[in-house]
Amino acid sequence: MGFTAQADQLHDQLLDNEDVQVNRYSYPAGSESGFHEHQFPARVVYVLKGGKLRLVNDDGSSRDIDVKEGMTLYVPAQHHNVINIGDSEVQLLEVEIK
Repeated sequence: MGFTAQADQLHDQLLDNEDVQVNRYSYPAGSESGFHEHQFPARVVYVLKGGKLRLVNDDGSSRDIDVKEGMTLYVPAQHHNVINIGDSEVQLLEVEIK
């Protein structure tokens, strides 16, 4: 399915200070992040442009989620892969709390 993009192709770092890191992620249809782990314990994700994502854990389990524009999610740090299984680009604004 799709292609695995390098992390630097998927995101723009908008802010990085002693308290937070803010990134904008873009997932074209069919793309995936590849397995990765976030270095900070918690993050808030705001959906800029919605679509359908599959979140795959390192144990192979997965769940599909429909993310809608304006939706806000709290996500604890985890090792995972994000796959855009929809037909359109998904854009996320992610605030990692240090």
